[in-house]
Amino acid sequence: MLKATLKIADLENYDPVAKGSSIQVGESYIRPFQHKSLESSLVKNTEQWFFVIRERQVAADEAGVHSVVIAHASMDQFRQHYQKCMHWPLDFIVIEAARRGPRLRVRAGYIASLPIYFHVEERTRTVTLSWDFMDLLDKSGTIDTEIIAHHLSMRTFYSARQARVGVNLLTAGATLYVDRLSCCRFDGHRD
Repeated sequence: MLKATLKIADLENYDPVAKGSSIQVGESYIRPFQHKSLESSLVKNTEQWFFVIRERQVAADEAGVHSVVIAHASMDQFRQHYQKCMHWPLDFIVIEAARRGPRLRVRAGYIASLPIYFHVEERTRTVTLSWDFMDLLDKSGTIDTEIIAHHLSMRTFYSARQARVGVNLLTAGATLYVDRLSCCRFDGHRD
């Protein structure tokens, strides 16, 4: 669970920096939700970086771990940490960025217990992510009547499409890909 605003232009011009439990990339930011059952880390090298927030099992008296920065990991270390994230037994959200391009990929775990809503502003190439749907209400004023009708008649609420046009949910195993030139792509599980 996190809140983030990421401008594609910032990925090319700035390195991610840990500021408390948040990550700053130029004007862009990632703020993980603070909870003892969540841990987050940033792994980076000169060409790319990824930020992961994931569930973890904790004892009742144990505190959460946030923003463990592994600066300038070698390519092998980077790959090992990334593979560990992709095979994590609990749920996770991974934000991956590459300087060349620049490009951004957001991946949801396969359990999808960590909700992440998103909106992509095509004109400015800005991605807004949040665990709270209310944060994205100002991104679109248009109601998606088809999805509202579906929710009301079928009583299903887990869907990539949401009540507002342009606001989506990253469902189980889904991937959002955005770069500087092409349209954003949203691949993976869709309901």
